[in-house]
Amino acid sequence: MFSSPRYIFCLCVLVFSANSYAYLTVGEWQPIFKGVDHATGSTDEPRLQKVTAVRIDLHDPDVRLISTPGNGGLPGDTTRQSGSSYMTTTGVQVGINGQYIDLATGYPYGDLFGLSVNEGQVVSPAQDLHALIGVNPGTLLVTQDNNARIQQTFPSTDLTGVWTAIESWAYLLVNGVNTGDPRFIPGNIEPRSAVGLSQDGRYLILMTIDGRQSGYSLGATSFEESQWLQRFGAYNGINLDGGGSTHLWVSETGGSTHALNRPSENRAVSNHLGIYALPLVPEPASAGMLMVLGISCISRRHRI
Repeated sequence: MFSSPRYIFCLCVLVFSANSYAYLTVGEWQPIFKGVDHATGSTDEPRLQKVTAVRIDLHDPDVRLISTPGNGGLPGDTTRQSGSSYMTTTGVQVGINGQYIDLATGYPYGDLFGLSVNEGQVVSPAQDLHALIGVNPGTLLVTQDNNARIQQTFPSTDLTGVWTAIESWAYLLVNGVNTGDPRFIPGNIEPRSAVGLSQDGRYLILMTIDGRQSGYSLGATSFEESQWLQRFGAYNGINLDGGGSTHLWVSETGGSTHALNRPSENRAVSNHLGIYALPLVPEPASAGMLMVLGISCISRRHRI
């Protein structure tokens, strides 16, 4: 999956003071599947943060999005799965943890807060979450032909044509405006997961910020999370369930899977957003390379 050699460039900003310096890096996008790219970022200001992002080209005809199917007759909306379990059971190439749940539902089941749609089927209906629990939610809505938008949804919202949807809070990047919470208070500096959408709607960005790991990555406020979404090209974005739920997984050739980020826990969550994509097509050898290979083969035959 990562076999094609690429030169990697990054934006690196250094800020010097008398006794210390701060840095911020944003890596260049590197292809990992057809229509899917990967990049990382990092900073030590205002604290250590390691950021992982995946960008999906929704114009690629072979890209397909799913969420997590409903439970049918079982309790709750869904059955909780770890990242590795979700990847294995669905066969997706990329998977990120999804939305918040009502913890009153007994394990391994989960009742989702807000709207969830999987392959055109409503798994959890839309709610007025602002009135219900006082949050500012946003919903990613995607049609079967990958037309995507992020907006607020309510029980009255028309879901005609919606194939995949996940709702979460906060709606922290609204038309290019950062509406995240900048306060350095307990509960606001955590591992983070987010989903964003470019202004033209072409690119979907999945992102994690690791946290709770001293000396590696300490987490982010929702304001900082929104800043990172913007750095990776998002114009609108929502925060997903985070903390110990934060994880971003990818598949490997041969069926194995691994986490792209460094999760603080191996927590089973109640839903995911999954991406199907095709493998990268090997780049054809250049004429010059073919000539070198041909000369090499002739030379070896001559020596034999």
